[in-house]
Amino acid sequence: MSDKETDNIRKALELSRAGRLENVFKEIDNNKQNKEKLEIIEREIKLFTDQVHILKYELSHIKWILNRNFSKEVNEVTRFVWLSLCLNTRRDPDVEHYLVLRGIDREEEVKNCIVKRGSKNKMTSVLQSCNIDSFFLDQPQKIYLKVIADWYLRRYNGKMARQILKPFDCWDKLKLFYPRLLVAIIIGLLALMTGQEGWNFPHKLFPDTLGLWSLLSVFSLNIGLFAITVLYLTYECYNIISDKKKASKRALNVGVKGYVMSFLLSLTSCAVVGRISVDPTFAAQYYSLLVGEFSLNNIVPVLKNTFFFSSAALFIGIFIQVFWEKETITEPL
Repeated sequence: MSDKETDNIRKALELSRAGRLENVFKEIDNNKQNKEKLEIIEREIKLFTDQVHILKYELSHIKWILNRNFSKEVNEVTRFVWLSLCLNTRRDPDVEHYLVLRGIDREEEVKNCIVKRGSKNKMTSVLQSCNIDSFFLDQPQKIYLKVIADWYLRRYNGKMARQILKPFDCWDKLKLFYPRLLVAIIIGLLALMTGQEGWNFPHKLFPDTLGLWSLLSVFSLNIGLFAITVLYLTYECYNIISDKKKASKRALNVGVKGYVMSFLLSLTSCAVVGRISVDPTFAAQYYSLLVGEFSLNNIVPVLKNTFFFSSAALFIGIFIQVFWEKETITEPL
């Protein structure tokens, strides 16, 4: 084979390779264009789906408004469709997006769904049980009131939940005492009281020789732990209702109730088991109070333990609950 023929063959191979590479590059470009087209189609489909959802929810809202304000009788299907959208117990992000997009006050809408037509109660006023629609007071529809009360409790709105649960017996009203919060406090107390360090901590940090100053120091620590707890509760509530003013007010209300429960439990625990659980140095002081011998030397150590346990048990219990549970601290059991 001559050199010329060899050069021609080499050139033909090079052109063949270049052609194949060119085809490969064209195919890649086509795939990129197809992918971009596919992404555009997906975005359009999502936008269309969102618009369909919004129109569906808008239609449900309009139907409920027309039915409630202009119909002689309330259509229960229309009521429950709109009520389920406002409650959104399935936590559907599309429903959540629509309610936020339209700026709908969900609590106001839920209240309007359960009160009698013509009731002029506002959210700031007290919802009387006599204003609840009679439809919800009959069995088996009464169960819906429990679901709605739980929904309000989840949103830290104990006031509305209390009014909704008025037609029920005492057993159903126990959830108003926030049993999940009570259990968290008990867990915190057990963590503090089962170790000698918990009993001795406030006395080592602020020696009893300082007298009332040591008590005031423990009380300041008590306020600090309570403030941190309320700040967390405010953050948790704000993530649910997205209203800083309401969140801070409701969180403070729950925090105060929790502190009162924690203080009573701590006082009872110190009185009952303090004389056998604390260091022997303090046992005599606890015993003296039990038999009625009240003096400053006896009262200060006991109050130091009580104040410290009250805020520390609430603080520890709530944060343990955060790591173990997904529900809010006000969620019914």
